[in-house]
Amino acid sequence: MKRLLFLSLTSIMLMFISCQNEGPITSPESPPSQKQSDFEPKWIGLPKNDNIKLLKSFKTSEYITKAKGGNLTIDEEYKSGRKNVHTYSDIYFAPGCVKKDGFISMSINDETGITSFLPGQTFNFPAILNQTFTGLNLNSKNIGKIHLYFMNPVGNWEIMECDDLIVDVKKGTITIVNGKLPHFSVFGYGE
Repeated sequence: MKRLLFLSLTSIMLMFISCQNEGPITSPESPPSQKQSDFEPKWIGLPKNDNIKLLKSFKTSEYITKAKGGNLTIDEEYKSGRKNVHTYSDIYFAPGCVKKDGFISMSINDETGITSFLPGQTFNFPAILNQTFTGLNLNSKNIGKIHLYFMNPVGNWEIMECDDLIVDVKKGTITIVNGKLPHFSVFGYGE
């Protein structure tokens, strides 16, 4: 719990520091059913990595331009006991999505499953996230309450708008289809 709190606070601090020169972050108003003030999701997390020598996150970085857009992809697999755990995450920036050219980094924490991006910024229109985690133990989870949450600019958790969220308990898989990111923040699956 202390580690999760530390990671959350570190992510928020990094987001604050990286956003200082960007101006205020604004996101579209969410319907009342999506507002999550004074709420901390119970994170789904990822199974423990058998190889303790590996880093605690999977990372990638790409140069994204306003004119051409671009994408970042993480596609990693590791062993946890007898299970294979697979993390796949792809974020697409259509031409005109970002406000200026620059390097963008994406990382997934291999313990919490929380995805974070740098530098903090808002977009002209949403970037699109497709993500799948497999090898999860979802047996004790309340499937109807699982969502992909992101932190809004005032520090409240909101449910990310998407085309579909697919949870398969038998296969231990969570998939987000065309998640709409209005700005960079921290994102994670929780209930």
